[in-house]
Amino acid sequence: MNNSWDQNDSRDAQVILHLLKTGLSQTWCDPLLWGTNDAQELSKTHHQVTLARTRVWHQLRNHYFTLYFPEIERFIRGGEVDWLVEFLRCFPTPGAITELSLEQFTAHAWNLVGRRVAKTQLLAEIYGTAQRSVGVPVELGSAPRLRCFGWSSRST
Repeated sequence: MNNSWDQNDSRDAQVILHLLKTGLSQTWCDPLLWGTNDAQELSKTHHQVTLARTRVWHQLRNHYFTLYFPEIERFIRGGEVDWLVEFLRCFPTPGAITELSLEQFTAHAWNLVGRRVAKTQLLAEIYGTAQRSVGVPVELGSAPRLRCFGWSSRST
């Protein structure tokens, strides 16, 4: 009714009175009494988990990949990223991949890439890409690597 941003308590009271007179008010429904509390809490939890997951994915994509493994971008296909996050937990840098032979790497990473038709080819491509990577080299036991991935020297 009054399209201004100023504080005016008497005008606010008049607007509330008008809304009540014309029936333009809503009644408050207690979620506990209506039995919707659990659904609301699950929805809020799902929202927070989704925000956190998106935040982590954006940090990986915008900061980690560009510094440490920029070539991994070509292996990202759509929303299928769960396998990649699990893969990066085991092989966080190209150096972690290339310290193994191709056969050893394939054996270790076989279950990480999920169910795929051409697993051997995919893992061979990732291995070859890691060998040619232009990312910042990080030694496996170094302090920057531990800080980068949120690990302490006690957890390794």
